[in-house]
Amino acid sequence: MTMTRTFFTLLLLATLATWAGAQKPGTAPAMVAEDQLRLLKANRSLIGALVSEGVEMAKASHSTAARVEHGRRVSRSLVNAILQAAERGDAERVAVLTNLLHDFVRDGLSPLFQDAKTRIDPQSPEGQRLVTIHQQASADLNELKTTLTSGAFRDHRGVQESLKQLETLTP
Repeated sequence: MTMTRTFFTLLLLATLATWAGAQKPGTAPAMVAEDQLRLLKANRSLIGALVSEGVEMAKASHSTAARVEHGRRVSRSLVNAILQAAERGDAERVAVLTNLLHDFVRDGLSPLFQDAKTRIDPQSPEGQRLVTIHQQASADLNELKTTLTSGAFRDHRGVQESLKQLETLTP
């Protein structure tokens, strides 16, 4: 129950932060319909993926490995959104979403892995599944770090600060 509450809290914060990150600093003028539509399109698939995986994670209360797998899918959804923003050259969105990924891995995915390690025998099939999921999550973070350290974002202060935070993480 606590993990579900944590996940949905992070999901809400991610949605709000994504919205807030798209705002201009200072007093933001009212958004025109065109800007609202652009933001909705940019966030729609990410929000859908986060909600879908959150619901599946809540349903998977019987299986620790399944919860970890859904948590990894959430982090992968965030990585995909960051990579898409990077392709478009949207440094601010990259920085905001990278901060969200950091928070989710720190407060959601890592605790899921730690909990799973105490509950699952490493030699069991579920334990082997957990090792695979951990390798995938690590590969996701490494892919993101590689992409953001080489290219247009290596000199962007916000992106580099976000990357420094990611360096402190281990899924």
